[in-house]
Amino acid sequence: MHTFPENLAITQRIAEKYQLCFRNAFDLEKQINLPYQKNISGFLDLMNYPSIRDLNQSFAENMAACLAEIQSVVEQVEDDEVTELMVHPAFVDESLYFGSSFHLQRTKEVAILCAEQLKNLLDEQEITLCNYQEISAGHLIVNH
Repeated sequence: MHTFPENLAITQRIAEKYQLCFRNAFDLEKQINLPYQKNISGFLDLMNYPSIRDLNQSFAENMAACLAEIQSVVEQVEDDEVTELMVHPAFVDESLYFGSSFHLQRTKEVAILCAEQLKNLLDEQEITLCNYQEISAGHLIVNH
C-alpha cells in the first residue's frame, strides 16, 4: 500500500523524519531515493503460494508441500544480500478477526514461522533472520 501513488509521498516523509526503512516492493529502490534502506535490496513473498494459502489443510497436515514452496523462495536469495522475506503473521484477536479478511491465513503463517522444520530449512540455506531495528542500527551479523 505504501507504494501506491497516493501514499508514496507520505511514506517517504515518514521514513525521512524517523530515519526508517520501508518495504522495498516492486524494485522501489531503483525508482526513488531511499536513504534509510540500509542495503535491503531483495524482496520476496515467503507465504503467498497455493499449499500455504490452502486453508482446508493445516500446516501439520500439509507440511511437506508448504516447506517445498518456502524452499523454492529462499533459494532465490542472493549470497550476502539483505532480502526482505515478507510475511503477515498475527495473533488473531476479535478486532483483527472482524477487521481483516486475512485473519485465518495469519494464524497459519504463525504455525509455519514457529515450526522447527522452518528453522532447519533456513539454517540449511544459511539464511540469517533479523529485524529492521538490527539493520537500521548497522550491526547486522551474518552467520555462515
